[in-house]
Amino acid sequence: MANVVITGSTLCIGLAMAKEFLKYRCNVTISGRPDSIAYQEQGAVKVP
Repeated sequence: MANVVITGSTLCIGLAMAKEFLKYRCNVTISGRPDSIAYQEQGAVKVP
């Protein structure tokens, strides 16, 4: 299992990358601005 850190991951390609890594059961750490899409959609990034 890999550890992945994605900065700027609460919008667009970063958010999509985080979701894909989770599908492969990676440990994912994300960071981004609190006014972004992922924060507006509570639970936007979940373990499948």
